[in-house]
Amino acid sequence: MSDMRFDWYASLDEVWIHDLAEIVQEAINKDRSSRGLTQTQKESRSAQETLITLKVLSALYQSYCFTFPRELAQISYPLDNNCFSASGNQTNKIAYSSTYARNVYKALLGLGWIKIKKGSEYAGYTRIFPEGYLKATFDEKGLSWVKQQPRDKSSLIVLRDKDAEGEKFDLETPETPEVHIYRENLFQYNQFLTNHCIALDVNDNQLQEIINTMVSKEQSDRWADDDTASKHIDFSQIQLRRIFSRGSMELGGRFYGGWWQQIPSDYRPHITINGKPTVEIDYSAMSLRVLYAQLGAEYPIDKDPYDIGLFDWKGKEDPRRKHIKEFINAYINDAEETFRLNSSKLNELKLNHHELVDRVKTTHKAISSSFGSLDGLGTMFTDSNIAERVMLEGMKEDIVILPIHDSFIIRAAYGADLQHLMESIFEDHLQAKTKTSTETYRFQNTFGWSKEEVIKASKDPLKGVINVSDLKESYLQNIHNRGLMSGYVSSYTYQRDMMN
Repeated sequence: MSDMRFDWYASLDEVWIHDLAEIVQEAINKDRSSRGLTQTQKESRSAQETLITLKVLSALYQSYCFTFPRELAQISYPLDNNCFSASGNQTNKIAYSSTYARNVYKALLGLGWIKIKKGSEYAGYTRIFPEGYLKATFDEKGLSWVKQQPRDKSSLIVLRDKDAEGEKFDLETPETPEVHIYRENLFQYNQFLTNHCIALDVNDNQLQEIINTMVSKEQSDRWADDDTASKHIDFSQIQLRRIFSRGSMELGGRFYGGWWQQIPSDYRPHITINGKPTVEIDYSAMSLRVLYAQLGAEYPIDKDPYDIGLFDWKGKEDPRRKHIKEFINAYINDAEETFRLNSSKLNELKLNHHELVDRVKTTHKAISSSFGSLDGLGTMFTDSNIAERVMLEGMKEDIVILPIHDSFIIRAAYGADLQHLMESIFEDHLQAKTKTSTETYRFQNTFGWSKEEVIKASKDPLKGVINVSDLKESYLQNIHNRGLMSGYVSSYTYQRDMMN
């Protein structure tokens, strides 16, 4: 979502935000009666309002300065009393007093610090945007790295189901020993992530190209358990949630919420961690190999599960492979059998839908009975538990490992270590072997290249792609012209040095 509710943003413990919050509290207190309240009650009221103010100002700043394109920089501010629960124990309710939240809203409006797009019963919640002095302050701060506060533990583990029309809704998460462990582990990992800077090594023109691609790209994933399809980037979104599916804590369970999960895969090789280049390590055909392992069937470790016998197959470099991968990963979970590749992709395969289904079932006859069942979501539960172990092992060594469901991003220097870790954890978890593959980091002079172009160029020394010294020289030549992302990483480096 590009207009997230204000309480879904992480709070920022910044001196300048606290200074702004004091001004808001003064505006709230102006001409307000405290008759009948004890000093303790007055202090409690002010403390709760300040807490809400800090949350709202943090949300407005992150939305305004961290979201691209900028016109999507807005936050949702419900004003309906039914949206709030001060006790904080109701699913999907805002854990603040509705009265105090309204007081903050009125003060911000009175100060001229926000403009609003009024909501209604049929047009959604009220949206707010920074205005006046607040907007000017944000403009001065710009896109600068800030230390987030870890999100509340109660929001980290989500249980969902869907109705007859396919609409998803949240259920109350059961308080079991397993859930407590999931919650504590993720809280610790989010706390760890907030100490690091996840960015892109791109200049401003390249960043705009990524945004344009996302805005125009047709994205949909009817089998996802979160709103992963996105038409914007919000660099403030670094903390994760685990989302379980179909009303079961043994289905789904993958990690969602990181901005790096939402950008097109062609641009992920430009992701940096603390300004350092990264690699992405991918489990090969994770869902299929998990199904084989769970059913006690064997699949050759050196055989490509996406090779369904197409004419003139070129292995992993075959451009048709990505279409087969897309189909199989969707078809595994397609209980209603409604998923179809579009006509252009089927034409590339030179198959119709039924022929494609027959080839997939024939190739994977040993596990075909699990296709279209809940077994697919069960494999997600398995790979999410494997992912949790991988991430926590990295945290023990103070190494950031960013999850993208069945692949991970890590600093390039640790790529080989991660590959070994992923394979060993898979084998330990399922008593079966697996394979991994690596997507390497790209400098700015290979920006926008397809994987096929990179592979082709890497075999042609005249292209210079494999000439490391040329790449480094190009990188250094552009270092002063990279704009927003360069400044973002520099602000992190500065603050980290100050803290040390």
